[in-house]
Amino acid sequence: MKEKIQELFKNKKIDSIIFILGIVGVVLIFLSTIFPKDKVQQTTETKETLFSAEEYRAAIENQIKQIVSGIAGDTSAVVTVALETGMNYIYADETKQNTEKESDRQSEETEQTYITVTQADGTESPLILTEHMPKIRGVAIVCRINSEQTAEEIKNAVMAAFDLTSKRVYIAGRTNLQ
Repeated sequence: MKEKIQELFKNKKIDSIIFILGIVGVVLIFLSTIFPKDKVQQTTETKETLFSAEEYRAAIENQIKQIVSGIAGDTSAVVTVALETGMNYIYADETKQNTEKESDRQSEETEQTYITVTQADGTESPLILTEHMPKIRGVAIVCRINSEQTAEEIKNAVMAAFDLTSKRVYIAGRTNLQ
């Protein structure tokens, strides 16, 4: 096999073809740097996914429906979630304190400014450090269940998944004990 390769390189036509292909490759690489491709606009904009409390509530309800469906097999369960608060954001800020002491009194002045981020479109928005989801006040589930044991399993699963006490989860349903 080594001999066949050496025979191919002895042929001057093949040497010329390889040389020409090498030159064409270099030219194509050079041309690709001159003529830019159709670029998809790349933005370094960090798109923040800010949830509303309503979107969060709907997502929690959907998760609980999946739990009910998995345990009881009821895909038509009705779930209502009550939230205590809305979304809570903690913003980055700078706090400057000036303390002046005089002989008989002391005055303190505090100045707080929020750190903002300028978006690609020129708008400014505050820099969010932490996003706290709303606390769940209670959950009500209406579904078809086979037994009280199934209702208890659903209740325990919801309590464990969302760190709720038993007083905050209520399950009502029709038992199908045929």
